[in-house]
Amino acid sequence: MKTIKQYELGLADYIRILKRRVWSIIFVTIAVFLIVFIYSRSIPPIYKTSANIEVTKAIATEGMEKWLYYKGHPIETAMRQIRSPACIEAALRKMGMLTDSSPQSEIQAKVGQMTGIISVSELPNTNMITVSASGPDPNILENYVNSLCEVYQKLEREWDRKEDDEVIDFLEKRIELYRKRLEDAEAAMIEFKRTNVVRGFGSDVGAQLKMRQDLMIEASRISDEIDEMKQKSETAWMRDIPQITSILQQKRDLESKKSAILERYTPNHPSLVAINENLEWLDSQIEELKKNYEKDRMERLEKAIHSREGNLADIRRRIAELDAALSTMSSDQVIYSNLDMELSLSKNLYSMFWERLEQQKIIRQSKSGGVNLTGAAAAPVKIYPNERAHQTVGLALGMMIGLAFAFLLETMDTSIRTIEEIEEFIGLPVLGVAPIVVLEPPEKIDTERGPGFLEYESPGTVLYYHPRDPSSEAYRSLASTLEFTFFNEGNRVLLFASATPQEGKTTSSANIGIALALAGKRTIILDCNLRHPGISKIFSLMGHSGASEVLNGYIPWRIGVYPTLVENLDVMPTGALPGQPVELLKMGLGNLLRELSSIYSAILIDCPPILPVADASIISSMAGGTVIVYSQGRSPRDVLLRAKSKLETARGRVLGIFLNKVRPEGDLGRNYYYHYYSYYPNKEQRIEKDRVS
Repeated sequence: MKTIKQYELGLADYIRILKRRVWSIIFVTIAVFLIVFIYSRSIPPIYKTSANIEVTKAIATEGMEKWLYYKGHPIETAMRQIRSPACIEAALRKMGMLTDSSPQSEIQAKVGQMTGIISVSELPNTNMITVSASGPDPNILENYVNSLCEVYQKLEREWDRKEDDEVIDFLEKRIELYRKRLEDAEAAMIEFKRTNVVRGFGSDVGAQLKMRQDLMIEASRISDEIDEMKQKSETAWMRDIPQITSILQQKRDLESKKSAILERYTPNHPSLVAINENLEWLDSQIEELKKNYEKDRMERLEKAIHSREGNLADIRRRIAELDAALSTMSSDQVIYSNLDMELSLSKNLYSMFWERLEQQKIIRQSKSGGVNLTGAAAAPVKIYPNERAHQTVGLALGMMIGLAFAFLLETMDTSIRTIEEIEEFIGLPVLGVAPIVVLEPPEKIDTERGPGFLEYESPGTVLYYHPRDPSSEAYRSLASTLEFTFFNEGNRVLLFASATPQEGKTTSSANIGIALALAGKRTIILDCNLRHPGISKIFSLMGHSGASEVLNGYIPWRIGVYPTLVENLDVMPTGALPGQPVELLKMGLGNLLRELSSIYSAILIDCPPILPVADASIISSMAGGTVIVYSQGRSPRDVLLRAKSKLETARGRVLGIFLNKVRPEGDLGRNYYYHYYSYYPNKEQRIEKDRVS
């Protein structure tokens, strides 16, 4: 089984492209590198310097922050205070950048500017803070960071003393408040004892009163819980059942699909019937879950309510007992107990705040917490731009852009400089090179016009009317090559094809046919371009029956063949254009070629382009070989790869490439036609030489 070669870019293709475009890659790389280099040198440099501050936890409020102030994490507090406008303004004043006469607008502008260049970060797993400043002016950065740290040390002590004073002031105010409350309680007790005879007052009266109050609070709480359980929302089951969320989501999705289907179809649509069945099943699942949940819920609620009602009854019984016990007491006993409770509470509060005040005063005198500057800012170092990194990036970027530019040029470039280049690229030999045909009035003009007459204005007849033209020499050379190789091997059927339209395959097949016929070889040209006939026009056979009628079986093939003015050359035109040319070629072309091969030594076929339609692929599988005609500069070279691959996929034999329409001023033209054009400098001289000879 024949293996079809895949024409994808491989390592060899990439190496070939790199070799061809090496100077483009070098130029782009150097250009990009220089641009990046110049740009990095033009960027204003950024400098940076840093200082370290050690933050120790102040003990001034040790034990107080639980019930007086919550100061937050000391590291976070310090970081926030360093970046505060007050601290930055004080640092600028210390540096002399702000004075007392500075207007408020200037102060705000400079503080905002300096805030933008400062950064404060915490060193992980330490109690250290790094204060950094970065900017284009290295002269002020070191002074700014050190001034900011020194100012913060001073302000932190002032803020700490202020906090201590605030705590002490708070304690003193509380002590004064509770001192007055204690004096009032003592005065009330003294007045009660003066006016009443205190005797037989039990010490447990106050305890009983407090117990009664606690029991009343507990009874109210339990009563509220019972009411809440009895009045629990009916929709609570949606939150308490885990499966209900998934089921409800499925139901919403089905309802959305149902709405979308109803916009296009009737309610009897099969999809809607299935969706309705699923919705009914989901509703039944929801009802079952709800029923089970309600059953379990009622059982749990009944047990919980029964338990709490028992607790409530017990509490109410105890309250009733206390009320009965207190009712036996006199009002003097109750009043005395209340006064005694107030006096005891006032003494305790007064003593507690007095102890806190004394403790805070002692701590303020022995405080050891604060902040310490452990590493002053050094001379700023440049952090941006990093010339070495920029140059490395510029070099890498230049190489990437250079490679991309090289492959872009390769994709857009349709030029062919040498025969070796195209042979290496396509993997096929170049059979010949033909220049652009320049039409001139022919030397010999046949007066009779009819079927088989060769049109003057067609480049397909240049070999007949201008045998000394460079293009005629090219076609004659290709015909000789084919005669001594392809046809002498026993092959008779040769296809001329091109990847895209207007590349000269029709012109080439006509001139090669003329050359073979003039060389004495009995030749026929088949116009199998059943879409846009070309051979039929060249040989004045438009409108005559031909290949279409023969392939359909309407006429014998001999009736569809016409002789031409060239001896040994016959032509079968297209005939009427069929509606399905591909099917027509598959059906009858093989038999026709076998019959023609018994009569003609050379059968040349013209066909549509390879890539747009399948005609050429079908014919190539029946022909002994195919010559791909390529017009220099007409289409990208990559189309040759695709055209060759398409023919080989159809099991066609590709003989080689025939380069057409090569300009004389190009590399190929100079190489192949230099001697001819130097021998005949201009067209008029070539015509004159032809006449003389």
